[in-house]
Amino acid sequence: MKDVWAQIDERAQPVDPHVGPFPNRAFLQSWWEHLGSGKPLVAGNATSFLLLVEQSGVVTCAGDADVTDYHSVRGPDFEAVAASLIELRGQHQSVVLDSLPEGSAYGLMAALGQLGAEREMVSHLPGTAVVEVGADYLLGLPKKQRHELRRKRRRYEEAVGEVSLGFSTGAEALARFVTLHRAAAGEKGSFFDAGREGFFGSLAASPGWEFGELAVGPTVIASLFGYRSNDSYYLYNSAFDPKFREVSPGIVALHQLIEHLVASGCRHVDLLKGDETYKFRMGAVDRRLYAIRIV
Repeated sequence: MKDVWAQIDERAQPVDPHVGPFPNRAFLQSWWEHLGSGKPLVAGNATSFLLLVEQSGVVTCAGDADVTDYHSVRGPDFEAVAASLIELRGQHQSVVLDSLPEGSAYGLMAALGQLGAEREMVSHLPGTAVVEVGADYLLGLPKKQRHELRRKRRRYEEAVGEVSLGFSTGAEALARFVTLHRAAAGEKGSFFDAGREGFFGSLAASPGWEFGELAVGPTVIASLFGYRSNDSYYLYNSAFDPKFREVSPGIVALHQLIEHLVASGCRHVDLLKGDETYKFRMGAVDRRLYAIRIV
């Protein structure tokens, strides 16, 4: 793997804006070491590329869709990437690329078409949910949603006390997060197997990643795991103590996090994949993603 992916030039920028850590080799190597399987590949050249894997004759983007919110071509030479994809399609059963933002999707479709490839593009449902925030986050929301957020905060303060959101990194914060996550009912509570815990641990030890923790005294009752880069923040996963469900600790923590981010100069808050209602009540709009299949 290192021999294949080490050939790329990390200075090549994603063609899509605001895609966070997901196209970075560090993120994808963490995924590979803990969750990946198959054969690593590169489509393109050293300076314009897309990182891929092949398994059982199927070529896909490196980083499975359950844990990787964006895949983006890095570097401007779409033709070089498209030519490699066509060659790979000739060698394997299928090539399917998922979670592509508009720039990568339309750029690849055009380049593939110019090279004579038959291809199909479909829109992902759902896409990602993005909040573009101004200097006053609440004023940017509809009146009904402002009222609802304030009501939930008041109810939290009356029942629990002052909202206290702190920030932590490292293994202890990860352990608190995993414990809260496993307390959830249903599929969410069973999310963390050994591979995913190792993967999250690798991310938590990397620059830019941190936990926003809502605490009652010394006890953390909600944790938000995300990545901060310049004026953008990506909320990767979250968990809360179900014993406090009635006071909406997840929403209160997210509201406080966004207020903190706005105050520190952040203007792009990405709640990532999913169409959960709470995201759009927080002011998010849908960002469409696409999948391409080379026929």
